[in-house]
Amino acid sequence: MTTASAHQSIRLCALLILVCAAALLLPWGRPALGAETDGSPCMLTDEQRAAYEADGTLEARIAYQESLRNDRPSEGLISQAMERERAAQGIGAYAVPSNWSSGTASVGAAHVLGLRITFPDHQFEENDTLDALQSIIGPKTQNAAVPAGTSPFPYESLSAYYYRASYGKLSLTGETFDYAAKYERDYYTNNPKSLVAEALAALDESEDLSRFDANEDGKLDAVYVHFAGPDTGWGSVWWSNESTASDPTLYEDGSVRLWNMVLLAENSSNSWAARTIIHETGHVLGLPDYYSARSQTGQGSDHSGILTFDMMMQNMGDHNGYSKWLVGWLPEEKTPASSRTKTAYP
Repeated sequence: MTTASAHQSIRLCALLILVCAAALLLPWGRPALGAETDGSPCMLTDEQRAAYEADGTLEARIAYQESLRNDRPSEGLISQAMERERAAQGIGAYAVPSNWSSGTASVGAAHVLGLRITFPDHQFEENDTLDALQSIIGPKTQNAAVPAGTSPFPYESLSAYYYRASYGKLSLTGETFDYAAKYERDYYTNNPKSLVAEALAALDESEDLSRFDANEDGKLDAVYVHFAGPDTGWGSVWWSNESTASDPTLYEDGSVRLWNMVLLAENSSNSWAARTIIHETGHVLGLPDYYSARSQTGQGSDHSGILTFDMMMQNMGDHNGYSKWLVGWLPEEKTPASSRTKTAYP
């Protein structure tokens, strides 16, 4: 490694440390979050682990959870952040893409789609309404009224949370629709993507799906699927999780296709529902869980990860400074980059 390369590597490593510290200097604005001590529904609990060990499903559940690849940042997101950092240092001429391989841009506008799906054998509880799902997503258009929800600040809606977390750089809206699936829920267990494709095909007959591609990259910004019926526990299909569907099926005369899809298990009127959709949207943007599902199974749910309030750890608080640096939200004046001397290396 050359001296110049070593200097560059040291600077980049130091930046990763310092941007995390920078998050402490950035105002969240309103009540402190220290009183939140309840656990995240996305994390495996000691009780669940014991039950899954007893029924013999633990290893399969861990394997399923790991197959989602939410235990690591997106490689594309990291590459974009590094290109942005090199450009800031004046190292070569690098073209930084406006967004990575996610359908949802991390900066700019996003217009997401929410589907509330019932099955012949499963219906929703009376208070788990379409309005409740709309309330945790946010307004249908900018400045539109939102149905009253039950989630307290700062988790009152996906839209409000990410507008603040991004310092106004991400403006998110969304629309919700009801859909009745053709088959009983178990029919889709081995291929939940087919359920989403079925619903999108039906919706495509009456709605212009291209409006859910705000950044015009040919991918639906994100599709949130709130499904009826009980969940089947951590590390299973019928649980809240995010995945990249990468479905080749095209909609709206071939202009858009499914990419990121999020399954939502929680009753939308539950105060945890908004935190869950906010957390899963972190995965849509390319961010990882800051804990290891596999290490939890050996050490207990309280002994892995970054062990502090973070949206990608315990579904609480803000995103940390490293996450915000990755997605391009940290204001230049709030980061160490604003005061360093930029040196070009050959």
